[in-house]
Amino acid sequence: MRFSGAPKTAVLYFVCILIISTVIVTRGVLRDDGVSGAPIVRPEEPAPPHREEEGDALPEVSSDDMASARIAAASINAFAFDLYKELAGGTSSNILFSPYNLASGFAALREDSGEYAEGEIKSVFHYREATPEGISVLAEMFSRTPESFSVFRTEHALMPGVSADISEEWASRARGSFDAEVRKLDYRNGSGASGDINRRAESGAWEGINSLNGDIGPGSGTLSASAVYFRAEWEYEFPPEHTETGPFYTAEGTSMDSPLMRRAGSVDYCETDMFQAVRIPGRKGVYSLIAMLPANKDDLGAQLLSHELFDQVMESFEKTDALLVIPRFRAEIQYELSDHLRGIGLKNTFAVKSDSSGIAEGLPGLGKAVHKTVVEVNEKNASSRPESAVIAGAPQEPGPEWKIFRADHPFLYFIVDGRTNAILAMGRFSWPQ
Repeated sequence: MRFSGAPKTAVLYFVCILIISTVIVTRGVLRDDGVSGAPIVRPEEPAPPHREEEGDALPEVSSDDMASARIAAASINAFAFDLYKELAGGTSSNILFSPYNLASGFAALREDSGEYAEGEIKSVFHYREATPEGISVLAEMFSRTPESFSVFRTEHALMPGVSADISEEWASRARGSFDAEVRKLDYRNGSGASGDINRRAESGAWEGINSLNGDIGPGSGTLSASAVYFRAEWEYEFPPEHTETGPFYTAEGTSMDSPLMRRAGSVDYCETDMFQAVRIPGRKGVYSLIAMLPANKDDLGAQLLSHELFDQVMESFEKTDALLVIPRFRAEIQYELSDHLRGIGLKNTFAVKSDSSGIAEGLPGLGKAVHKTVVEVNEKNASSRPESAVIAGAPQEPGPEWKIFRADHPFLYFIVDGRTNAILAMGRFSWPQ
């Protein structure tokens, strides 16, 4: 497979509720170069899109810690594609989940979940020796990244039943390594348990999350609740005035109206005969949106389902003049993942009985795993900065030397940490919701 860039010829009886709210809010500088047949015009000395402010710096990470974080990222990404294939399983529907959040949640359970469950978790999440430490490093990196770059907050709450005798040693490690709240919850009243969770969401304890769909049945045992809120800024915005309604073609051959954002300029781009890919960076590339678009409109991207291919794409981007046309969308998807996780190997972890004495005495294996993710991709400007360099003019059809990335049919998308390439969220946009 040949890549090309710039124009080249060519978790115990658990209910596991993992709630992720990921919001991308765009802001930045428009470099609007896509004027029909016209040469590219750029300011001689464009102003930086963002002014450096006090405390506006990324956290320092030692080389050893960064090496561990990148090992963890490789483990997370391999798991991501395994679960994606399981979720896709013959369906053409939209898909969305957070590999990082799932890996982080199960890491809190791994050490004391019993010999068989621990071995399964290591296998399913592709653990290498440094993976658990690397996940902790990632969590620390994300928590210390200034909100001027993005807002990325993770909440974990481990909620056993009122009668559970939880190991304080394990609870202390869960709090310390994964910043997880540990408190008991009464599952004898299913609606009461879910109501408790939803009250936390509505109160703002989990920013960006409104509610959990459905009740938690009686006798569910322990709940692992995880909430993630993510808001990033584009390095270069999609001007709202250039968004137009147009057709989005589904794999079934039908079309639906969708608001299509447009931006022209220099982008990270690569292509093969099977797909095009672009990287749309958030501020300073700390977090990015990767979109992979199959060449055929009726192709759901099955040939793209490989973490090895994803790694090749990430290494093949080149700066290229291109017109981007991408849907403005909000995706909100909730799964009950227990069967899917069993399908990729977590069988003893979900067994009726498991050796979990390191966590709590007498608790059986995981019950349900409910996972909710929300992603919003739009062109909203949160605020203006006077030093932003904006080139006026609407993007029209570019000249023949330009690439056109028109995501008007199903595509894969990823939210990626730019320092490690860890996949924070992975989805397929099959049609507008």
